[in-house]
Amino acid sequence: MSLRVYLGQVREHIFVRDMASQYNEMGNAYA
Repeated sequence: MSLRVYLGQVREHIFVRDMASQYNEMGNAYA
């Protein structure tokens, strides 16, 4: 696997995890 593809997957994974954490915070605020 090329380094570019690996970095792209890592960046996408971090982005998804960050979105999930923000969604959880919003859920806690509304709860």
